[in-house]
Amino acid sequence: MPGELTAILCAIFYALSYLLIRKGQADTAPPDHGLLPILCISMLTLDSTGLLLANLHPGTFHIVAAGAQRAVCFAALSGIVGTLFGRLALYRAIRQLGATRGVVIKGLAPVVTLMLVTFTTSQTVEDDDWVALCFLLIAVLLLFFERKFSHQRRYSLALFSNNIFIAIIAAVAQGVGHTFRQLSVGGVLPPIFGAAIDVTTALAAYVCLLLLQGRFGTILRAYRKSLNLSLITAGFCSSVAVLLFFTAVTQIPLAKASVLVATEPVLVAIFSVIFFPKLERLTYWSATASVVVAIGIILISL
Repeated sequence: MPGELTAILCAIFYALSYLLIRKGQADTAPPDHGLLPILCISMLTLDSTGLLLANLHPGTFHIVAAGAQRAVCFAALSGIVGTLFGRLALYRAIRQLGATRGVVIKGLAPVVTLMLVTFTTSQTVEDDDWVALCFLLIAVLLLFFERKFSHQRRYSLALFSNNIFIAIIAAVAQGVGHTFRQLSVGGVLPPIFGAAIDVTTALAAYVCLLLLQGRFGTILRAYRKSLNLSLITAGFCSSVAVLLFFTAVTQIPLAKASVLVATEPVLVAIFSVIFFPKLERLTYWSATASVVVAIGIILISL
């Protein structure tokens, strides 16, 4: 039960971060959808916590330094693939589709994770996990039907399809990243160090990417003028969620953890109604999609 609880807490903090990102996007329209400050805050939070832990428990640090080279590589790969490229796509989808719809589609990430688990690890995928994933697929289909049958959606079909594709890219990238996270903490790397390496690598790679594109100075100046509290808080929530995910996969199989974390759409829908009723318009289609996800999660939790 502790592992399942850790995964659910991870989903809660991810859901809060997505809604706060959407709020920050609505307030100041950040140039990269809020990615740079969130990575910076996550890095500062997790790196400082890791350094504090290393000072308090130096024995753990020596063990890590002696035998975790392979694990460090996997944690770095999870940062580049899942945290950086996954969030680049996801944050754009949240900006265009809204937090509720973007996160429901990103909920397909466990499909990728379970496929990789089947071929790359010795863990077995239970039938209940696959049933839950079928419910996730149904939820995504409901969002397609929303566009077809709802007259309230004002953007064109081409734009909707494009952003759906972007959200699916986010799901694939984060599904691969989740697998790398499991491989990183499967050895001697404690979760806090894995999480710190993940976000630090993601930030370093992102800064290099912006420098190569010649956009780093422009984006940095934009945030100096308009950084808002919602994005700062989202960064803290995101860092906690990353740490909780690394912790969860040390306690329960990756397949179960990834599907439990996929409760994010339900939590986003609930939190949007409670905390941001004017920000996210919850239609019958998106509400039903969130409920379908919840049913799938309940099935694997019984």
